[in-house]
Amino acid sequence: MEWYPLILEHKALIDQALEENPLNLSDYTFTNLWIWNIHRHYQIAWIDNFLCIKFAEKGLTIFLYPIGSGSRQYVSEKLMEVEANFRMRAVPEEGIAELNELPLKVEAETEHFDYIYAFTDLLYLQGDHFQPKRNFIHQFEKKYLFEYQEIALDLIPLIIDFEKKWYSEHKNPPQSLCMEHSGVLHALNDFTKLNIFGGVLIVDKKVVAYSFAEYLNKQMLVIHIEKALKDYKGAYAMIHQQLLMHSTIVPFVNREEDLNLDNLIKVKQSYHPIRFEKKFLLTKNSEP
Repeated sequence: MEWYPLILEHKALIDQALEENPLNLSDYTFTNLWIWNIHRHYQIAWIDNFLCIKFAEKGLTIFLYPIGSGSRQYVSEKLMEVEANFRMRAVPEEGIAELNELPLKVEAETEHFDYIYAFTDLLYLQGDHFQPKRNFIHQFEKKYLFEYQEIALDLIPLIIDFEKKWYSEHKNPPQSLCMEHSGVLHALNDFTKLNIFGGVLIVDKKVVAYSFAEYLNKQMLVIHIEKALKDYKGAYAMIHQQLLMHSTIVPFVNREEDLNLDNLIKVKQSYHPIRFEKKFLLTKNSEP
């Protein structure tokens, strides 16, 4: 099998593979792969009609769940033959049954579960449980004369400056945030080539929040990034709602994972998910 470094030109190939073999996990959007590629240096290969993706982490080779049709068990066996310390991450729940005949240990990676919401719940924020979000939006509307602009090429330099300022507000950030920051800058520089969309909130000719997203499939929107300056109370709730107002309504919104970080857990729970898309780690079982 021959592996190739992930490049922008692979986007069409990966998009097509996902269209023909839909997954609900945010990990497999090309944008997410591209954001993390700056650190993980993904490689891809075609094996028996399956798109396979791998990367190195702490000296170990990690495979993602193969995308394609046919015998995923056969392809996984091939990968196990070439990698003694076989590890496969971001395996969806349905993949466990598909690979259950292989000698693999299964572990739930709860910090990587994707939070799934009803699109219309987040758009309209109806009910008592969304009252705090409505309050934040009303406070922002009352205090600031703002403008929402969809992201276009001329806004990218301003968003990059904003991203750097937002990151500088975080003292002693966790490694995951450091990696995300450099990856997001990488993605912003290729924004138009990634075919994603988003918007910014502008107050006094200054960007105070931004967000970008893409459709994972015909059922689900994935919100990749959502950031606001902490001095502008309500900006997070406002950019979130504005992005949805400028999106095509689909059944579900995927707000990705919480990485077991308290602030992310709090925010994602506050929007009342209707379910989780679970992810599992598979490793070669050393027991006889």
